[in-house]
Amino acid sequence: ERKLRLLADTIPQLAWMAQPDGYIFWYNRRWYEYTGTTPEQMEGWGWQSVHDPDTLPRVLERWKGSIASGEPFDMVFPIKGADGHFRPFLTRVNPLSGEGGQILYWFGTNTDIAELRQAREALADSEERLRLALDAGRMGVWDWNVRNGSLKWSDSLEPLHGLAPGTFGGTFEHFQQLIHPDDRGAVNAAIRQALETGGEFYVEFRNVWQNGGIHLIAGSGKSREPGNQELPGERPS
Repeated sequence: ERKLRLLADTIPQLAWMAQPDGYIFWYNRRWYEYTGTTPEQMEGWGWQSVHDPDTLPRVLERWKGSIASGEPFDMVFPIKGADGHFRPFLTRVNPLSGEGGQILYWFGTNTDIAELRQAREALADSEERLRLALDAGRMGVWDWNVRNGSLKWSDSLEPLHGLAPGTFGGTFEHFQQLIHPDDRGAVNAAIRQALETGGEFYVEFRNVWQNGGIHLIAGSGKSREPGNQELPGERPS
């Protein structure tokens, strides 16, 4: 019991246990450290005092629904810390059932996801800035997996090649079809050299649009893994 209590008190999550009817009778030390509360304040349904009043009704609805159905509970909502500030937590609750199927206890954990959410928001902001920069500069980015043949384009590349959104085939062969026949050799040679040496390439070529128009494109890239690579369509039969 001492080992289990030590484990429960040292995990980074807030943890707790409840009776089958949802009456919470135990919290780990981390819960009290974060919320700044006492066991007497939290016993039973006292946890409501550290919840955001705007989200509490939804939390109660979901929690009571799980108690009635016996199904696990999974939800994200804010919990107030001892400093008075709310942080988002991922809450997961699972029942422990007896041999007859009746619920004996509920075990719950609350995981602080504030940093994860901030990282995701920062990544989304960064991706949006990149998209705006690509659109403003009439540029696009791509990633080609030589092993499985998949070629991923950013959304901004399709209009630069005269394609409607979502119509790029996602293969090197389809990309080659967009290049003027007289320029394909130079493009392939530049890419092949980069694949063999692990270096960078820069090549300018004419792009043939579906309406017959000719547009000049400047392409560049870098190989991540040098090696003797053959391009699709160049492999011997």
